[in-house]
Amino acid sequence: RLRSEGLPYALVVERRFPTDQLDTFVSLQGAAILYFEPLTPKDAPGYEALIAYLTERDRVGLGVEGRYRIMYIPPCEFARTNLSYSGPNLMGIVQS
Repeated sequence: RLRSEGLPYALVVERRFPTDQLDTFVSLQGAAILYFEPLTPKDAPGYEALIAYLTERDRVGLGVEGRYRIMYIPPCEFARTNLSYSGPNLMGIVQS
């Protein structure tokens, strides 16, 4: 569960790791699952560039906010299989 204040306005990707490590690195039990999309049309190019960057390199973004780890997951097999999501947007998993 996320704290009542929610996530900060800006989230930072501090590290990246291969998508094939998601099955061993991520536990969905007790995790919050997020769906990300651009807030405004002006945000779309940067958002799409991040998805392209992660997808082309077969990577997941990792951020830390306080005691929370946030995984930024581009469209991939893990999202299709474990999150039942096959769309083009970024998904997120938040663990404490």
